[in-house]
Amino acid sequence: MAWYVLYTKPRNEKKVTSLLAEKGVEVYCPQREVIKQWSDRKKKVIAPVFNSYIFVSLDNYKENATIILETPGAVRFLWWAGKPAAVREEEIKAIRDFLEAYKNAEITVEIREGEK
Repeated sequence: MAWYVLYTKPRNEKKVTSLLAEKGVEVYCPQREVIKQWSDRKKKVIAPVFNSYIFVSLDNYKENATIILETPGAVRFLWWAGKPAAVREEEIKAIRDFLEAYKNAEITVEIREGEK
């Protein structure tokens, strides 16, 4: 079975993941715990690692793509070189292993004034 990248509506990753799981589709939405700040409080929430993207495992893309795309919140599959972009099982495993090993990792980008 190959994994395919599914683009979702913004902030619909978890919803689409649960709807597809209910249909019996193997789906993976990498998530991490982040601290969100509102004007009056901070709170830990579970957020997707890749905004608007989830991974779907399909036996036959041509037969099953329509069922996936009929799911509310699903937009389209990611394409590369005229074909649906396939992700190898090893890459999915690497994402899972990384997120398990580095649960508290933070990404920081420092941009100084005037830099491109």
